This record gives sequence, structure tokens and C-alpha cells, in this order.
Amino acid sequence: MNKDYCGPDPEEPISVLICGAGSRGRTVYGKYISDHPRQARVVAVAEPLESRRHALAQEHGISPELTFGHWQEIAPEQSVAQVAIIATDDRDHLEPALHFLRLGYHVLLEKPMAPSLEDCEKIVEAANQASGLSAVAHVLRYTSYFRKLKSMIEVGLIGKVVTVRHLEPVNYWHFAHSFVRGNWRKTSDNSPFLLAKCCHDMDVLQYLIGEKPVAVQSFGNLSYFKKESAPPRATSRCLDCPLQDECAYSAVKFYGGLLGREHHGWPLDVVVQDFSQQALELALRAGPYGRCVYHCDNDVCDHQVVNFEFESGATASLVATAFTERPARQTEVMGSWGALSGDGSSIVHQDFRNGRTNTLEIQSDGHHLGGDEVMLSEFFQAVRQGDGSLLSTSPENSILSHRMALLAEKSRLEGSILRF
Repeated sequence: MNKDYCGPDPEEPISVLICGAGSRGRTVYGKYISDHPRQARVVAVAEPLESRRHALAQEHGISPELTFGHWQEIAPEQSVAQVAIIATDDRDHLEPALHFLRLGYHVLLEKPMAPSLEDCEKIVEAANQASGLSAVAHVLRYTSYFRKLKSMIEVGLIGKVVTVRHLEPVNYWHFAHSFVRGNWRKTSDNSPFLLAKCCHDMDVLQYLIGEKPVAVQSFGNLSYFKKESAPPRATSRCLDCPLQDECAYSAVKFYGGLLGREHHGWPLDVVVQDFSQQALELALRAGPYGRCVYHCDNDVCDHQVVNFEFESGATASLVATAFTERPARQTEVMGSWGALSGDGSSIVHQDFRNGRTNTLEIQSDGHHLGGDEVMLSEFFQAVRQGDGSLLSTSPENSILSHRMALLAEKSRLEGSILRF
């Protein structure tokens, strides 16, 4: 801890500004803070959509003078909080991150940091010069599951790590929601699929192996969610389609099922704020989430494979795909003395030396295997103590995962093997 650090009053919760009151800003960060009032409290919000802004302000009792339609409405001399959580769209991360870092706020930045490496580097430079602490929401590093997997590697249970195989199962309904109909459907509007969805996974790969990558090769494309795949009778809107019962991607069936089960959280709360049949029908009639998955304007990959070589000669492969319904990421780490394989809830250790196989069950409750909750707890602890060493996902540490994703995307587009 910095002895000269004059941090928050230990008896008072840390004050927080949330920029972006969508699914992450409101229902993850906002809810955690509501559930842990002694750690922090949301005192200000900046959100362009009135319904979201009003909902978060009401939930946290935010006064009207600290409820903003845009973060730029906050005057530079108006210090509204100690922490700024930036959960805006990917393309809108750079400017508020730079702004609040320069003003001395402690900043928690949603991943990815920014859509381009140049903008990521600007954030790293600003973070290194800032008086406040900063972290990127690479939440998988904070999970008990990946921390345990890392510790088992570090103590030498499997000897030298030779190769890693990692699966990111996006899931067919999640992909249709977020990457065909939703905000991440077009690279030009946000980020390449690999950066938006898998910079988590890039971070985990180099975290587990403990080395920097030296080369990358990637393949992938948009193979299915396009008009050529549409059944002959498919219509542009699911509400008008005669194929609802037999279509795996029917918006009426999927979102209507969530509403019927009173599942009012993500992803339904992205489509409607009023959880009524009438409101849902109106949203599916007029909004992006009611469109046929074969007749959208999406252009991101629906499956991608990435191969890496690391400094020691170790290799790793990442498979990201829409075409699955597996509940969690799967990772297999293969070493000279044994192998570790896990799915978020358990880790199986195969020991080549004695032929034994042991299974370790992991308790992982909460968002992202509990990583969101642990990250926020450790972030607020770091802010309270003024101790950046408590944060393993600083912008400087996190930029490598972005380099990995962006270079892999370049490899896919060029059809080449690229060196770091």
C-alpha cells in the first residue's frame, strides 16, 4: 500500500459513477453494488437511453442533478464520484476512459478496452500516467476455477506445459441474440467477433501458459447466418414467419419462452423493459431482435479457430463457435507429466507417472463463474487501499490479449501466419 495514498474513508462506501446502464452496467455492476452497500454505492449515472437511465437512477436513489444523458455532460471540475465504471458500447470506450483517467478517477473498464490496438495503447498510456487505479474487466482471471487451474500448473502437477486446447461455446441462442440481431453483429459498429467475445479467452491462454505468444494463425468465416441459408418460406420478421415451430432461432419462441417463465434478466431485458406480451410483440415487430437470423445485416464470423505458438515452443488452440449449447468454456492443458481438463465446475487431473485420475470439484457461483463478483470486490479493495498490485488485469497487463485477438483476426483476413 502507498503510504502517501489518501484513499476513501474506511467507514464510508466508495462512490461510483456508472457510464452505460445496459446489461453489464445495470444488472451486473449495479446489482453487485446494491448487494454490497458497505463496499460501494452508485451516486451518478450517464446513459443516453432514458428508460435505462431512469431505471438505474431509481434503483440506486440517484438525485436528478447526478443523472446524465451522456458522460460529456459532467463538467470536468464536477467530481461526481471516486470510481468511474465504463460499460458503454465497445466503440465508445476510448474517450470516457481517457477523460476519467485524466481527471483522477479510479476506472473499471469493460472489455474489450477498445476496437483498435492504437486506441488500446492510448488507454494504457493514460492509465500509466493517471493518479487513480484502473482495471479491465477480464473477469475469468478472477474466478476460483481458472485460479485453481493456474495454481495446479504452477506447482508442477503436469510438468512442462506442451499444449492447450480451449473451447469457447458461444451457444446458438446467445450468438443469434448478440452477434446476429444484437449490438455486436457488425465489425464496423463495435469490434471483430474474436475481440468482442474472446479477448477473455486470449487472456486466459497466456495467463495459464505464463508466456507471451510469438506466432498466430486463424481461420473462420460467416458460414450460416446469411440469406443463402434461409428456408424458402422464411420471412424477414419472425412474427410473420410460418416456420416458428420448427426454427431453432425463432425470436417469438425464444423471447416469448423467457417471458412465459418470468425470466426478466438478460437477454430479455435487452429487448424490452416492460415485461408484458404487448411490449414484447411491439419490440419484435419493430426492433432488431424480431428479425429473421437469415435476413439481418450481420457480418461477424459465426465460427473461428486460432492457433498460437508461445516462447517456449508450447502451442495452444482456441475454438469459438455459435453451433453448440455447452454451458461453459472447456479447457485442456497437456503437459509432460500429465493433463488437466476442466469445464468450469470441475478439473480432472490425469497423472502419467502413476496412472491415477483425480477429479476436483470447483464451487463457481455468479456471473462468469463468479468472476464478476470477485473482480468487483478486489477492485474496490484495491481502491480503498491504493494498492494496484491487487489488480491482475490492469490495462498494461490486458493489452496483450487484445494484440492476440486483433493479430489473429488479421491472420484470418490475410490467410497468413503472423509473428508477434
